[in-house]
Amino acid sequence: MAATRPLLFDTSVLIPMIRGEAYEDFFQRALRTGRARLSSVVMQELYAGAHTQADKRDYDGINRAFLSRGYTVPPDHEAACPSHVPNGLSLHLQHIHRGEIS
Repeated sequence: MAATRPLLFDTSVLIPMIRGEAYEDFFQRALRTGRARLSSVVMQELYAGAHTQADKRDYDGINRAFLSRGYTVPPDHEAACPSHVPNGLSLHLQHIHRGEIS
C-alpha cells in the first residue's frame, strides 16, 4: 500500500477555494485526513490580499488552525531571504511573522 503524503496547497488553489469557486471537496478531504499543509509564504500571500478586517480574521483562523496542528511549512533561509528581495521587505515580513505588525 502506498504511503499517504502531505499535500501543500498553493494560493492558486486556496483563493478559489476560499471564494467558493473550486477545490472545496478536495481541500476538506485533505484536512479531514490530516494531509493538508500550509506554507508560510502562502499564508503571507493570503494576508497580503486581505481587503477587509473580516478577511484578516478569516485568515487568522486559517493560520491558527494549521499552526495548532503543526501543519505549517516554513521556508528555509535561502527561500525566505533571496538576494533579490530588498532588505526592507524582508525585514517587514519578519515583523509580520513575529506579530509586531498586524
